[in-house]
Amino acid sequence: MSDQPSSTDESHALREMVWRWIRVGWQHPNRAEFEELHNARFVDHSPSGRPATLEGFWQGVVELYAAFPDFWATVEDVITEPQVGKVTIRWSGTGTHRGEFLGIQPTGRQIHFEGIEIIRVENRRIAERWGEWNGIGILQQLGRWR
Repeated sequence: MSDQPSSTDESHALREMVWRWIRVGWQHPNRAEFEELHNARFVDHSPSGRPATLEGFWQGVVELYAAFPDFWATVEDVITEPQVGKVTIRWSGTGTHRGEFLGIQPTGRQIHFEGIEIIRVENRRIAERWGEWNGIGILQQLGRWR
């Protein structure tokens, strides 16, 4: 019997990490737990214009919850690739527009949108993130895009 973890074990570990990441970042934000999940050299490959650091990424979470204080993410699909340490998450989110968002003053409207995240894990910590979400759909729901 080998001492090496099986692909199934690694897949399970990646899934557990992602569920925790969703929980402490996108359902019940907790900065300390969120930071525990990330590598010190974490890189966020986001088109947002924020710094590609964990601090820049966390700032995006703070801004999202300032605009949509009741934001809630629901995981729709999780695909793991344990041989390369990657996880893909397809999610949907809802929230009520209670604070400024992308220069739009609060409307009180309930929004729903979707996104996809790709997470690369190294040494049991998140090292990189690529994320895309339906920003045009949000703008349409807030009455700023036709």
